[in-house]
Formats: sequence, structure tokens, C-alpha cells
Amino acid sequence: MRCSFVRVLCLLGVSFFVSMCSARGQEQENCIPAPPATKLEVFSSQSGVVLIRGFSRIGSIRGKGLVTVAAIEIRAANNTKMRVTGLSFTVKESESSAKEKTSFVDYDELDSLLKGIDYISGADRNITHLTNFIAEYRTQGDFSVMTFGTASGIHLAVASGTCGKLTAHFETTELTQLKTLIENGKAAIDSAQQNSNEQ
Repeated sequence: MRCSFVRVLCLLGVSFFVSMCSARGQEQENCIPAPPATKLEVFSSQSGVVLIRGFSRIGSIRGKGLVTVAAIEIRAANNTKMRVTGLSFTVKESESSAKEKTSFVDYDELDSLLKGIDYISGADRNITHLTNFIAEYRTQGDFSVMTFGTASGIHLAVASGTCGKLTAHFETTELTQLKTLIENGKAAIDSAQQNSNEQ
């Protein structure tokens, strides 16, 4: 009798999981992409003007997935003062996967992102009185960094996008490396801006 009861519970659990996955899959199919949310996206969507895009690859973090960070500059060819800068974050759920998703973070949002990472890096089970937790920072361009606690410990996830969202998982120690890449990207933009002003 007890075995039958346990089997019923297991079947119900599997059914619930499958229904959740199906619902999420349907949401992905019906998902309508949001309008451009960052200055980089808005500036890049212009037509009728020559746009010059510069970028420098800053580095990558590898774990159960891959996140690549690049410094971005977009400017109009007919007006050098028309320029936007920031970072791009390209997320793959595995290094061998052909699927990838890229989020853009404007330069003036980088300090807030760094502060968010500082808070997340110190998050533990004491931030809530409930069993599990998620501490997440999300940018305007749908790049998110989160730590979450489960029975097996505290974990790190980095995600890009809403429609077709992709998530990569890492050890929480990789937060330091992610922060360093962001700082290095910000420094690369500052250096390029200074050189441009001197010309």
C-alpha cells in the first residue's frame, strides 16, 4: 500500500514537471520580443545612416555553459559626437551548443551591475526565513546574474534574453571573474574614449 502511494506521488511529481516544461515551451513560442531597451539597441536600429560598430573581446567564463564579454562602441559616420558605448554578454548553455543569446548593457548601467554583483556575491540563506532563495540582478537589456540556494548548496547562473532565454551555470567563485571582465571592459571603453578625444 505504501509503495503504491509513493508511486502515485512520483507520477504526480513527474506530471507536474512535464506540464511546467510544456507551459514554458509554449510561452517561448508565443513570446513577443520586447522593443529595444538599451541605448546600444536603439542606436543600432537606426536606418538611413552609416553606423560604425567597434568591439573588443574582453574574455570569457567557462562552466556549465559559456559567457563571453565584449566592449562595444557604435557611432554615426557623419557625426563623431553621436556615439554610444557599453558591453555585450553572449550566453551559451554549453560550449558546443550552436544556440547563443546576446544582451547589451549600456555604459551608464555598468556601475549598478557591479554593485548588484557585489550584493549577490554575499547572499546566503540568511537573507530569507524560507528554505530556498534567489538573489538576482537584471539589466534593462535582459542580462541577469543570480545566485540561488538549494539543498545542495549555493549556485550561480547567468542568463540572457526573455524570448528564447539561455542560462549558463557556474561555481559562485566565478562571480569575481565576471566582475573583473566587466571592470576590464569598462576600462577598455574609457581608454578608447580618451584616445578619441585626443585625436
